[in-house]
Amino acid sequence: MVRIKKSLAAFSLLFVSGMLVLPFAKAGEVAYTGPVAGPTPVYCTAIDPSHPMPDESTSPEKRYYTGAFMGDVNLNPARASFYKFLQEKYGYTENPSYGDQSITCYASKTLDDAQARLAKQKQVDKTAIDTGWTPAA
Repeated sequence: MVRIKKSLAAFSLLFVSGMLVLPFAKAGEVAYTGPVAGPTPVYCTAIDPSHPMPDESTSPEKRYYTGAFMGDVNLNPARASFYKFLQEKYGYTENPSYGDQSITCYASKTLDDAQARLAKQKQVDKTAIDTGWTPAA
């Protein structure tokens, strides 16, 4: 009976928040330790949806794009800086119906991959505004 209690105690230590956590890896594998800090290839987009104008016309939807750049794994500083740039240069304001999803930053595996994905998005997006913005070094 004592042996069963010890086994259950050991199992309960590995079972955290409904997930089985195994503190070991198979032979030849390396255990995942979380994201690696450091430079990450990034680009950002912002949407300005169509909205009514004072003259009762409707403004067209616009999408703003940054250039590809090396950023941090935490994308929030890049997002905040791009938002500030858009406010100052284009009078941009986030649309409340989109919440904080109006501006989205994407991490890529390589800078070439970020540039290719950015080019593809701009090619199919007829409302693209290429700001060329990248964060100050």
